Amino acid sequence: MMKGEEELTKSDLCQISGSGSKFTLCFKYYEVDGNANVTVVFVISGTKTTSGIADFCGGFIVTERNDPDGDSDFAYVGYIILFAEKDGLASNYSSTAASAKAINMIRERNSFFKRPLMK
Repeated sequence: MMKGEEELTKSDLCQISGSGSKFTLCFKYYEVDGNANVTVVFVISGTKTTSGIADFCGGFIVTERNDPDGDSDFAYVGYIILFAEKDGLASNYSSTAASAKAINMIRERNSFFKRPLMK
């Protein structure tokens, strides 16, 4: 954690494997919200091309959840999301403004790892 400014996320334990342009990336990610925290393992896979990442897909699973106050919206251990690019290609981004916009959209949602709303 950073002193003076609350840091909400941290990742480490990154592993990359593959051959040629094909790769799989696996890393552990931590998120903190007040007294609660969650640990998530991500896996992302694809093939690097000049246009972006072909056959892009991935997913994550919540592996640890600590919620001493019992009021966190974090998803429970075992929660899984799988994802893939609809057309199979995650395109290159050359604009830092587009990247900043995507990051801000994620921050506005607060977390990928919040429980889905039940209706």
